[in-house]
Amino acid sequence: MRASKLTTLCVMCCGFVGVAELAPAAPIQYAFEGVVSGEIDSVSFTNEAFIATAFADTDDISPFSDGVSVLNLAATFEFPNLNGGTLLTVTDPTTTNLNTTWGVVTLGNDRLQTDGVLLFDSSLSSWDMVSDHAPLSISDGVFQTTSRWHTTGGDLRFVDDFAANVSFQAAVIPEPATLALLMLGGVTIVRRAARRN
Repeated sequence: MRASKLTTLCVMCCGFVGVAELAPAAPIQYAFEGVVSGEIDSVSFTNEAFIATAFADTDDISPFSDGVSVLNLAATFEFPNLNGGTLLTVTDPTTTNLNTTWGVVTLGNDRLQTDGVLLFDSSLSSWDMVSDHAPLSISDGVFQTTSRWHTTGGDLRFVDDFAANVSFQAAVIPEPATLALLMLGGVTIVRRAARRN
């Protein structure tokens, strides 16, 4: 009887490992928050709260000379208090970049990190961009935009600000396949416990 249970357990573990290897890398969300001034389609706004969110796949991360970069699958800018709430989806390609030399994470139009939201913190130098990062708030973030972001709501441009309050965090999003495996394992444990009783 014991050998049968051990065999079943081994088969289940091998099956889970096999499914895990077939599953694609996990999606990840990078989020920047702060207050910014700028313009949308040449209409100015001042000191508006914003949330910039980028979604990427941890499998798409690639190295560059000073760190790593990922081409985002999607990026949005939300201004919750502007005109009763404004959500802009960026229509151009964007990247999230990590410069490990300087400890800088950026959301930008390119890997040169010349456009976008920049956040400097030495703790970022040891982060890998594929795992969660606890919320990090600093008072010397940078908004630097030499060109406009093309969005669904018009062209967005920030006013350069080299002493901005910015926060950043990253969160890996569990995939449905991973959640299904966890649920299957839980159901199996509950059923076995019920049979014993």
